[in-house]
Amino acid sequence: MCCINYNEKLVRLISKAIMDATLRERFLADPRQTAHEFGFSEYEQAQLALYDSRKLRAMVEGPPSQSPTATSVLESQRS
Repeated sequence: MCCINYNEKLVRLISKAIMDATLRERFLADPRQTAHEFGFSEYEQAQLALYDSRKLRAMVEGPPSQSPTATSVLESQRS
């Protein structure tokens, strides 16, 4: 394989961001710069910069927890 396409690079970057909290925070703070550091072209960086930041966060952090928080459990018990 001689070339890596945008989707493969994006999967690699997202996968690393999922596993590495420092990289994840850098990526969420500045996705374009982080993509540059991972060898994305200017065009690919621009495409990544167009992503909705909430979607980027969901990709690297996963969906919000469905389990009740301690605070919500305590509040429901007071009612």
